[in-house]
Amino acid sequence: MNTMTEKFSVFDLRAELGIDQHELAKEAGVKQSGISRIENNVPVGLHFAKRVFFAINRLRKARNMPELRFDEIAWTLTRQEEK
Repeated sequence: MNTMTEKFSVFDLRAELGIDQHELAKEAGVKQSGISRIENNVPVGLHFAKRVFFAINRLRKARNMPELRFDEIAWTLTRQEEK
């Protein structure tokens, strides 16, 4: 993230944690292909995004890193869930 208005990407957050897609997927209880979809800006459901969000914050907390808010991360949500 370069400025205060930019959002963190899941890819950058994962890299910062030093884990691969499989590790994040396992922590979130989702498939690795879902992490790949998020990182490639393919729309995902809100429930799926929240699972990944909570996993990222659990991992950050375990590493004594500050937790993030959901809106600080760049998500591409399915259209029906953007409302």
